[in-house]
Amino acid sequence: IGATQPFVGYPAFTVDIFGVSSVSTSFLVSSPDSQSLVFDGLALSTNDSFAWAPASSVDCSNAVVESDSVIMDDTLATATFIFDAANEGLQLCYSRQGGAFVLYQNIILNVMTITEGQYVVGVSKATAVEFAGVGIGLRGGDVAFWIESGAACSPGGSTSALGGEVRVNTEGGGVGN
Repeated sequence: IGATQPFVGYPAFTVDIFGVSSVSTSFLVSSPDSQSLVFDGLALSTNDSFAWAPASSVDCSNAVVESDSVIMDDTLATATFIFDAANEGLQLCYSRQGGAFVLYQNIILNVMTITEGQYVVGVSKATAVEFAGVGIGLRGGDVAFWIESGAACSPGGSTSALGGEVRVNTEGGGVGN
């Protein structure tokens, strides 16, 4: 076809454009409970699947965590997972409506855990408490907070009644308020 000829349409050839562009967070804390992540992208659906493969993966054949369910809200897909162990550098694997998983090496998730800690029980609200935690994937600027036993673990809850929050300082311990 030369430059002087018009373009010709081929209706028998179609292209589907879909894929994941981002995830709601790049850090989670391991838990035996389901945790939700929100994915944004093109043409996501409830029939899609999401999984996470280790940092060293070159494909999705060894994915370590797969989504339990996917719920759509407009163009956003919310998938639930159980991350019961720490794992840094997980890479997203995405399957469009039951197809093969595709590795997204640019969408990374770090699952952290606190493996041990030192704490004081029975202090008054006005008493400063030094808290030291050892874990995997802890970084400066991370936030930990206290909740009542059995309460939902979400920021902005009743932390002020339980002593506020702790901002992690990797150079010398946390700084509480």
